[in-house]
Amino acid sequence: MSARRYTAIVERDESGTITISPRKALSDDASGDFRQVVGIAGALAWTDVRDRRLTVTTRIERMGVASWWLRRLYGEAVEEAAVALSRSEEPGSRKAVAERTPLARTFGRLLLGVWMRRWWPAPATAEQTALSEWLLDAESGTLAWDSEELYGSVAPARELLEPRAFELTKALYSPVPADAALRETLSRAARASLDAIPVDHPAHERLGSAAQQFAEQASPAERSPAAAVVTWLDSLREPMTGRGRLAFVAGDHSGGETVAEGAALLDPASIHPRSVSGSDDAARWSVERFDDGDWLTITVDLSGTTIDDVVNFFADVHLDTGEALAVGFTRDDDTARGTVLLPPGALPVGIELNSWEYATPRRGRPDPESGQARRAALREFREERERHPARRGKPWGPFAAELADDGDGDHTSR
Repeated sequence: MSARRYTAIVERDESGTITISPRKALSDDASGDFRQVVGIAGALAWTDVRDRRLTVTTRIERMGVASWWLRRLYGEAVEEAAVALSRSEEPGSRKAVAERTPLARTFGRLLLGVWMRRWWPAPATAEQTALSEWLLDAESGTLAWDSEELYGSVAPARELLEPRAFELTKALYSPVPADAALRETLSRAARASLDAIPVDHPAHERLGSAAQQFAEQASPAERSPAAAVVTWLDSLREPMTGRGRLAFVAGDHSGGETVAEGAALLDPASIHPRSVSGSDDAARWSVERFDDGDWLTITVDLSGTTIDDVVNFFADVHLDTGEALAVGFTRDDDTARGTVLLPPGALPVGIELNSWEYATPRRGRPDPESGQARRAALREFREERERHPARRGKPWGPFAAELADDGDGDHTSR
């Protein structure tokens, strides 16, 4: 079958729900970490981000609403099969030839971008470049703007673009490298922002002026070296000073006799993968003995890319006495440190980093193997994208925000 078409399975269950899915789908994601699910008009939609074609599966609850976008997403054959099954009173299943429509490619890429906002890991080595979050949001917001008919409004685009309006304006006024793909990304993000963001937004007028000035500049046809683009992004970053830090109990106790030490659990399901360093020993703890008792110190190497999430860090500390403590952190450059006085005679048996945003109730001691497996899987996925980059314009192709080096000195935004 042509690369532009594939076989889809259209099913109706006893409740009347219609599910449209590819006949061949990846199925070895037991944790669900690689599946991105979003709500669209009349349905839920998802994709497995490891699928290079980013094929979209939908579960339609309201066919009358979904009929507005069904053909544009899947093509005529799938639409006819879905409508026929929706009119039936019995469960059933049909095969239909689905098309990889422009909307399907755009929406699949949007799902990848949304997934990367949550799951993309921090660099594990100095050679890897950190993800530029505002630029990822700008490109993802543009994709949401292009997918407006699936949502029935520009609200999803606005949600992504509005918080980045000032950063986008600053970028448009800056000396942007002569990179055709990067400049096209910024130009489209500006157009989408001006449409999706209310005109009374404080940045709207200035963004319009910046976009007009940017559009009047000559558009290059070449790509810039990765170093030039990374340097440009670094120039846009604000200095990390004057930010408040959360701490339940935090302080500085060091220099005593070390009586125990170990590694803290970093589970991407609980803590933002970009908040901490991608190295294996990014979180560690030690217990030191002083005259006033045993003090536990937890040290976390930060990635420096997600500032706000640092405020939400805390550690669940499980003790051999059956007690549990919550320890907050203070920040010192690229390191977070939390210190707490332990109950007499108690030692940690498990320490897990968590955040307010992703915290989930957990019973008993944390499972270190689960967190390690998740981190390893995400790191492998990142390395796979860097080893075998798809060309820009393809659904699985690189975002400008990734800025990985392709071996020839050019970044993969191509």
